Amino acid sequence: MFKTLLLISIFVQLFAIPKKDIKIIKAVKQEWIAGRKESSKGVKYEITLVPLKSSNRLKFEKFWVNGILTNFKIHNPRTRKFGNTFFKNDTLILYSSYSSSFNPGKNEKLPDELNEEVVIEYKINKRKNRFCTVETFSIVKPVQFK
Repeated sequence: MFKTLLLISIFVQLFAIPKKDIKIIKAVKQEWIAGRKESSKGVKYEITLVPLKSSNRLKFEKFWVNGILTNFKIHNPRTRKFGNTFFKNDTLILYSSYSSSFNPGKNEKLPDELNEEVVIEYKINKRKNRFCTVETFSIVKPVQFK
């Protein structure tokens, strides 16, 4: 009886708890304002993270800000290149700039249960999409372009 309970407990621990695929190291955001009064304003995001799988298995798909799909770039400082190619445990930096005047994903919707400011959407082994939420940010002094 004890062995059966122990086996069930181990099974539940291994398969019921989702494994982490991404480790967030640092998240920074900075508001920006364009130089002209009629120009837009927005927020620049810089997320430093470590993928716990290589790009053969993990692909970054989408970057959401306040439930709105935005453009993003992935930089690998080790290779000094931008793109979705990396090794397990490489340090990567995801860049995105959100502006209320430019919104490429107006027709796409983030699942309702994900209501964090920033959500990174990715796939493991080309299967079901997974989500990583970014909850805490360092805030940098706003910048105004002239």
